Amino acid sequence: TAKNNILSAVSEAVSEVQYQYRNSDTAIPSNDITARLCTSLEAVFVHGLKETFLGRLSSRLSGHEAMVASPKMPEPSFWTFALVFSHKQVISQVDSLSQVSSEVGRARAWLRLAFNDGLLVSYLTAMVCDNVSLAVHYEKFAFLRDPDKRDLCLSYLTGISVYTFNLSINVSTLNRWQPRPLVLAGCWRQTTTEVDIGADVAADLVEEVLPAPEFVRTLAEPIRDGGPGSYMRRGLINEEEALRLILQSTPVSFSPDIKMMEEMKVEDSDTDNKDVGSVG
Repeated sequence: TAKNNILSAVSEAVSEVQYQYRNSDTAIPSNDITARLCTSLEAVFVHGLKETFLGRLSSRLSGHEAMVASPKMPEPSFWTFALVFSHKQVISQVDSLSQVSSEVGRARAWLRLAFNDGLLVSYLTAMVCDNVSLAVHYEKFAFLRDPDKRDLCLSYLTGISVYTFNLSINVSTLNRWQPRPLVLAGCWRQTTTEVDIGADVAADLVEEVLPAPEFVRTLAEPIRDGGPGSYMRRGLINEEEALRLILQSTPVSFSPDIKMMEEMKVEDSDTDNKDVGSVG
């Protein structure tokens, strides 16, 4: 499945970094090795995003050939999800990048900045503990909502946490997706690449009820990093901004029954007023 492919890609990319830089003390720059590492992590964040689900489902239902031959790649972005866990300084830094002008670009730049700051494992640890935010942004079959897969991924990434990265973040090529992470995440297909997403998509076509939070945390509270008493140096955006962003990314449906009930209440009120007038 796509999740197994993603996990294998993360494992291979991490192993390659460890082998190539086993005797190096210098910061690791942008190159083919780090590109493969970033590609695998982009697939982790893209897989099962709710913003991409309808597009993938409609492509699948329209037939295999339509999906394979589609000339336009989807443009999923995990930037809104990353915002919930990012400090204002990080957000400002990403927003100020002169060559980055799209939501896709900001999400991809944020990931590389997380590597440079040495905070990616801390971000992921906080993210997988926040079941409410995960449920708002990701489908139940998503990689980040699979405890076994995400725990293995975190263990792999911990193996390169000792390295220092100096990845390029202010580059215009980040504004558009390359095919590989989207193919790896199972949300797009190339004619020469086959990715089995059927099991992932079919597993959860039923409507999902968001789970109750296992713990209470305001969005303004710092993220816990590791054991009790330790906190990440980088906190969250303030509660009002985070709530606004989450609500914007959450699909909202309006029930006609509620509207009907309100109309009935108005009619009943008018009727009561008329009765009172008649008695007078």
